[in-house]
Amino acid sequence: MRTIRQTIQILNDHNHEKISFGIDNNPKPESGCTSWIYLPDNYKYEI
Repeated sequence: MRTIRQTIQILNDHNHEKISFGIDNNPKPESGCTSWIYLPDNYKYEI
């Protein structure tokens, strides 16, 4: 997870709009968790 966060931070430093992501616990333990990622249109993946 740390590697993913560091990579996104490096990419976000080179873009106006930012990638965002998260992991949320569901209220019921048997339901697991929910993860999401927001990738802006026209995002540049070049460093």
